[in-house]
Amino acid sequence: MSYVKRQFGHRAQFLLLVFIIISGILFLTGCAAKQITPEIQAYDRRVMSQPTSLSVPSENSEEVWSRAQQFIATLSSFRIQTATDYVIQTYMMESSWPKYGYSVTRTTSGDRTNFIVQCFCTNMFSKDRANYNAHALAHYMITGEVIDQRINR
Repeated sequence: MSYVKRQFGHRAQFLLLVFIIISGILFLTGCAAKQITPEIQAYDRRVMSQPTSLSVPSENSEEVWSRAQQFIATLSSFRIQTATDYVIQTYMMESSWPKYGYSVTRTTSGDRTNFIVQCFCTNMFSKDRANYNAHALAHYMITGEVIDQRINR
């Protein structure tokens, strides 16, 4: 084997080793940056305990409806397509990347107003994240509490 071929082989091995080490450092750094604080864990528990079918006194319905519009307008991957007194719905476009759209419906029954919150994802592997977003929207509608960084976009 010639000297040039041996040198090339050693350099290729060295570059592969450097690449593996840098990739490992970046991977570990990325994992370390996603530490979840006790406050965020508590928020996630509150979010997931909020049902996506809501019933509120009719006198509070406008505030709840307004929060739904605000959340969707600012935190959805897609723009609002329909916003009436009874439906808020975003556009849904095909995408290979996970993107999230929403639908909220409102009905009145006596002195109560009922809401149904749904979140849709363009990627079938991200249904759990879409479910989390639906609960987060419902939680925001009732409480006004949201941590923007927890919303999947």
